[in-house]
Amino acid sequence: MKILQGKGGSCLCLGVLMSIVVGVVLFLLTCLFGEMYLQSCTPTEEVLAQAKEYLSWMRFTILLLPFQTLLGAVVYSDGDETVSTIATAVQGVGNIVFSIVLSHFMGIRGIGLASFLFYVVSLLILALHFRKKSNSLRWNLHFSFDILKKVVRFSIIDSSSYLFLAILTAALNAFVSGQYGPQYLIVVSVVTLTRELQLLFEGIGEAVGPILSVYVGEENHGGLRTIYKLASKSAIIEGLAVTVVLVLIAPLVPQVLNVTEPELARWVVLGMRLTAIGSTFMSLLYLITSYYLVIDQIVLGTVACALRDVVLSAGLAVVLGKVLGLTGMFIGLAAASALAYALLMIIVTARYGKEDCPLLLSRVPGNDQSWLFHLSVEPEQIIGVQKKVEALLNEKHVDKRTVGEIKLLIEEMYMLIADKNEGKQVLSELTVFLRSEGIQLISKDNGVLFDISEEDMSVTSLASFVVSDYMEKLGDDKRHLTTMSFNRSAFLIKTPAN
Repeated sequence: MKILQGKGGSCLCLGVLMSIVVGVVLFLLTCLFGEMYLQSCTPTEEVLAQAKEYLSWMRFTILLLPFQTLLGAVVYSDGDETVSTIATAVQGVGNIVFSIVLSHFMGIRGIGLASFLFYVVSLLILALHFRKKSNSLRWNLHFSFDILKKVVRFSIIDSSSYLFLAILTAALNAFVSGQYGPQYLIVVSVVTLTRELQLLFEGIGEAVGPILSVYVGEENHGGLRTIYKLASKSAIIEGLAVTVVLVLIAPLVPQVLNVTEPELARWVVLGMRLTAIGSTFMSLLYLITSYYLVIDQIVLGTVACALRDVVLSAGLAVVLGKVLGLTGMFIGLAAASALAYALLMIIVTARYGKEDCPLLLSRVPGNDQSWLFHLSVEPEQIIGVQKKVEALLNEKHVDKRTVGEIKLLIEEMYMLIADKNEGKQVLSELTVFLRSEGIQLISKDNGVLFDISEEDMSVTSLASFVVSDYMEKLGDDKRHLTTMSFNRSAFLIKTPAN
């Protein structure tokens, strides 16, 4: 969604200021207390030396991380999915590839350097957005405690994830060091590496977050159900794909971590493969926490993060680790995500009821008086949707005059969109709402950007003439807004009683 130049610009500048401050604070804490933390894990001299080398570059990555994360989200929300996606892909893939390459020349220090370099590259790519004409971001220097409180509130879920992961790492370090000896601390690095790779699952939630926000604003329960169902399927596929990848690359991990002792190398490979098994449920948990953030269920989202990242992970790892050894610890970590998801569903069902699990639509403004239709903008499908909407409205006993107006608007609106995108396949979504004041239509399409609600648009076809004339009659009961690089147009057709 395009960011408003006033309040949006204030939020942007405040966010940049906060991200820089947080990055500097984390950098200083790492410089001052990083080595102290490493020594508290009682590692061997060799492991401590490796950890110090890794930290020497990672502290600079920590410095950039808050700002890079903010800028990526802002560019994506401003409708530039291309630059945002390229920056994320280059940062992720480049980090992995160059970590492997540089580790051969610089050891574990090369892995830290690769992370830092590709955060810098990602920032440079994101900066390209500000040179594009489509950029709507405006810098408005401003500080507001009200905005600050909202930013802190809505950042609790994501920030708590990193806190919980740090607690999990500390707990596993203490357990492994005490139970098996400091020489086995390298297996905790495997767990940390797996969890860092599983942070990729945040991508689906970040991708659908702005779309979910649009549906929440529209009070569109049907849209929320549809997009969450599609996102869940994507999360499952991504989870399975990550599982396969981690299982296949596991034999390479000892080389990356510079593990030469055969016994430890065997545990590293086994640990990677066992913890990878929980990736699918981990992916679903990341998605649902992103959803709860959008619908303002902050406490529930934070509880989900705690169950996923520390409560069950640490608990099962320690309990099964004591009973079954290192294999049990890895099994506990693998099972934790599935149990966390099951427990979360039990909590939601017990608290809100089976019908409201897991989307909590009763706590989202709106109702079920909305219907969603998808179509490719071509004559056959336009007529097909027109007939479906007609049947729906007749079933709801809408008067014939209003039904006729809506049929005409659907036909001419989509024929105009087709004219504007001649030779191009355009996909669209039409939502029909039964409001107290009449029938509302909201159309979204990925075609050429233009304001279909303009009363004085250039008349280039019969469809443009009819739509322009109808827009004039609608007066203030129409809206157009470019949303995430899509056309989004809303029309209210008042019924005779209104």
